[in-house]
Amino acid sequence: MLDGFLDTIVRALRKGEPVKIVDFGTFQVTRRRTRPGHNPHTGQPMKIAGRRWPRFAAGKGLRRAVAEGRPRGGGAVTVAGPQVAAPAARTTRARRAVGGPETPPPATAKTRADEERG
Repeated sequence: MLDGFLDTIVRALRKGEPVKIVDFGTFQVTRRRTRPGHNPHTGQPMKIAGRRWPRFAAGKGLRRAVAEGRPRGGGAVTVAGPQVAAPAARTTRARRAVGGPETPPPATAKTRADEERG
């Protein structure tokens, strides 16, 4: 159902037609003009080609709902986002704090004197 909805929006935008959803917002296509730029590797001037670009403008109802911190209609809404793992702790102390595994200290090169000592 959502795929069909999104396909309809994309088809309309490809035709250059705006898509208005009452109290939610408007999807439309804007044009970016050709503009001067430069190649970051060589520093040579170049032209950046113009293109069509999708744009979304939030409607009054959506802006109000976000500002008030509750969904439109006052009902409870659960949005399941992607499951993202917490960033790994970078130090042994941080790993201990979060209950993660300790890593051994980095191996150092042994000198001949160390080997003779045993």
